[in-house]
Amino acid sequence: MEGARLFAQCFNILLVTLINPLFLFPDSVDLVIRNELQSTSITSIHYLVAGSGRMRDAGLRGSIPPGESASLTLPFRFMDRIVFLTDSKGNYRNMSIALSPMVDTIAVSRADREFGGLFDVIMGDRPYIIHNRTPVPITGIILHGDGLPVESLIGPNPLMTDETLFLWLDTDSLAFTAIDIEGNRTMPFEIRRVGIAAVASIRISAFLAGSAKPDGALWVINGINGESITGIEVYPLYDEPFFLDLGEAALSLWQSAAVQYAGEVEHIVCVDTMGRTYSIGKPDQHTEAFVADWWHLDFDFGFPERRR
Repeated sequence: MEGARLFAQCFNILLVTLINPLFLFPDSVDLVIRNELQSTSITSIHYLVAGSGRMRDAGLRGSIPPGESASLTLPFRFMDRIVFLTDSKGNYRNMSIALSPMVDTIAVSRADREFGGLFDVIMGDRPYIIHNRTPVPITGIILHGDGLPVESLIGPNPLMTDETLFLWLDTDSLAFTAIDIEGNRTMPFEIRRVGIAAVASIRISAFLAGSAKPDGALWVINGINGESITGIEVYPLYDEPFFLDLGEAALSLWQSAAVQYAGEVEHIVCVDTMGRTYSIGKPDQHTEAFVADWWHLDFDFGFPERRR
């Protein structure tokens, strides 16, 4: 009799599961957040459901001091990321999270600090996506507009080459200025939202104040922070190579020179104040200039032996 009753219960559970899959897959789940950070409290938690495009507030009440935990109710969805804001102004995050239908736990530790690749600044739920496409670090993002922060959005954290800032903000348009590591400012960016997301790329041209490639000449731009270009070697495809000594007109960051040559070139080489060389094989597709940067540095593999 007991065996028959157990069989009937299991059969009913199986039947309900087949008829209603939501029996095993609820709309929401409980999630326990444990703070394993030292001397840092978690002050708010936000989550991004994969494919949704909106950063949602998880509704944390109060804060989570070090060593303590709190329970939240989140949608039972695959999470692109969960972001933890703290009273130390640093963000921590978990990426690509498949929540369990049972009670799950996430422990937030120093290893989860938001560092490299992308950064979140959460002031709303719709994203402005800002890419650094320059060869130098961006050390400031300043917003323009009433009621917006006047200080840099990224604080002391530089936005390195090819890194991305996700600014979550509930406005239909945005204006901002970027500042590079040497304090140079871009022309103001103005972006307007189309759909949910709005995207802006900070490129070299934003620092050139409207300058463009001269006709009938090679255009060379210094994209090396902390160094000046003192000379340019041109290697034409058919003619003899030649050297342009810039002398006292050395190029600092974002300054440019026009080299009077209308033919095709194989490559050019820029020389800095330390005698280092930078070989550039083709112009930048956005500016049509040969841009010298740290990525084009000709590394001196013989240096350690010569030093001895």
